[in-house]
Amino acid sequence: MEKSKGKVVLFRPTPTPKLGYKGAPLHLLAIAAPLDKAGYEVKIVDATADNNYKEKILQNIESSICLGITAITGFSIEGGLEISKIVKERYPDIPIVWGGWHPSIFPEQTVENHFVDIVVRGQGELTFFDLVNHLRNNQSLDDVLGIAYKKNGKVVSNQDRPPEDINNFPPLAYHLLDIEKHLNEKFGSRTINYISSQGCPFRCSFCSELMVNKRRWNGLKPKRVLDDLERLAKEYNINGVILNDSNFFVDKERVKDICEGILKRNLNIKWGDANGRTDQLIRYEDELWGLMEKSGCQQILIGAESGSPDVLNLIKKDTTVEQTVEFAKRCKRHNIKITYSFMLGFPKTDNFNQTIDEEFNQTLQLINKVQSISENHDILWFIYTPYPGTPLYEESIKNGFKEPRSLEEWKKITLWDKTTPWVPDKYVRLIEVLNKFVLPCMSDSYKTIDKITNKRYKLFSKVIRIMSSLFHYTASFRAKHKFFYFPIEYKMINFARDKKIIY
Repeated sequence: MEKSKGKVVLFRPTPTPKLGYKGAPLHLLAIAAPLDKAGYEVKIVDATADNNYKEKILQNIESSICLGITAITGFSIEGGLEISKIVKERYPDIPIVWGGWHPSIFPEQTVENHFVDIVVRGQGELTFFDLVNHLRNNQSLDDVLGIAYKKNGKVVSNQDRPPEDINNFPPLAYHLLDIEKHLNEKFGSRTINYISSQGCPFRCSFCSELMVNKRRWNGLKPKRVLDDLERLAKEYNINGVILNDSNFFVDKERVKDICEGILKRNLNIKWGDANGRTDQLIRYEDELWGLMEKSGCQQILIGAESGSPDVLNLIKKDTTVEQTVEFAKRCKRHNIKITYSFMLGFPKTDNFNQTIDEEFNQTLQLINKVQSISENHDILWFIYTPYPGTPLYEESIKNGFKEPRSLEEWKKITLWDKTTPWVPDKYVRLIEVLNKFVLPCMSDSYKTIDKITNKRYKLFSKVIRIMSSLFHYTASFRAKHKFFYFPIEYKMINFARDKKIIY
């Protein structure tokens, strides 16, 4: 057996603890693949799958070339800093490298932190591979493209690395995971995360894609995607795939070829959570919609964002309310579930002065409209959160958003905590009631309540089923008539969750 070139430890902190997320750490699998192929020993530690992640890191870190940490804005920064501090205090000479969305947007500010030595910006596969080779050979980092680092106590930012075609990278290194810890049952009894493209070509002014990938989109060729899916099915008995692409549906012919390939290869894989846009998808021919359904498409994620045309113009969504309605009709026709994502409370600008009451009412009107078309959906509604690197970020600062000035301060910026002083607190409370009671109970998930009933409380399952059916109608009534006072149902659901009667 060939001797290892050295060990690299990679760590993913918990990104969203309130969602209990346990999907595969795709970014780490991507940067691990070239290293693994070249003969490095790569240890992936995932806080979402291992409660003893601190011990695992300390068991492996002493003889490692470096520690790599991936982070997005919010919760994961806190977890990343915790591990960075532990490692830096015990092994001060081991380089700590941060990458991912947030470090890519604020590389200099991130590397200024005492517990961070190097930041990888943007596409990390080649940059991190090049960096590890330089660290292993004790070479100067001056010629490593795409990084920021400390040199003689000062922050140095090297030139960007040109983007590489992702078809040139090895397949994601799933074999480095304990795969059983990263499975769920969303679309099949053995469902795993997968990504088939990078970037998004559109210009939504609230989205960090503009800063990180600069409106570039790069997709794996259909054969490569099909080979990956077939490998997952054969090696790990995967029968469901969550697609984590920022926009899976950019290339219509590619989508067609992938769907046809799934059928020709008899992969028997259900797939979903594929992110798309209404303006693109309603232009797909009905034949292609039928092909998507037949190939196993279960659910599409749509950033509908708002029911207000003024908001859609503000955020440069380049879609319309009417297209969202038409999309709902298409999905109903082909029995495909929808996850809608909405936001509330965008900052005022010289050209946007709509009141938050008007914004809320128009979005609720759209929700009721798509609800009348089909109940086969999930709806998420968030208070707008300013994210760094987006066109609306500066407008948010003008409206009173207090910009974090350090990496530590960014850990407080999450989808779950209001950071926009112009949004009244009553809407924060209302959105919570909508997300935890009204919107989920409006969907048809109440018909499958047995799937979320704790088996320990089987005696109460019939009662819970009756109550959930009743709540479906009260939730729909509340949304239709904008009556959200005295939400006793919401309190009952919270009680059941607290007692772990339902999940």
